[in-house]
Amino acid sequence: MNGIQIIGVHCGSPLMLAWPEMFPASNVVGVRLLRRLLWLALLRADVMAEVEPVLAGPLNDCMMAFVVTDATSAIEIVKGELELLRLLEHCQIGVSDNMVNWRCVHPHSETPMLWLMSMERQELWDEQFMEHSYRRAQFLRGQGPNPDSAQEGDKQ
Repeated sequence: MNGIQIIGVHCGSPLMLAWPEMFPASNVVGVRLLRRLLWLALLRADVMAEVEPVLAGPLNDCMMAFVVTDATSAIEIVKGELELLRLLEHCQIGVSDNMVNWRCVHPHSETPMLWLMSMERQELWDEQFMEHSYRRAQFLRGQGPNPDSAQEGDKQ
């Protein structure tokens, strides 16, 4: 698994979404800090290529991609850093040669890394988040219904 490869990290799970006090929906600061921490760990280990890592999404549903020279070592470094932060159980890690053909290495090989690393999926999430934020702001101004309450069609 040596040569120039890409390590993909997706961070997010339903458990994170269920705990908004710890993982707020718009936590872009947290994901930037996480990316920086992983980036520096890979640079320290001298397995990171001289390319800035890709980042998209907030902490509770983000994807990061790191171009590395030793994928095996990089995966172990990333797993170790995520474990120290108690985030490994919420993350999926994969490896690719071209950002299209992904092979998941954590938690198991059946994880759909291509879908998790999709920019289209991230853009859709961003659109839905922005729409919800707009509706929430309208509610707080007294100009609309609470977007967090169940809609009439949602009740069963």
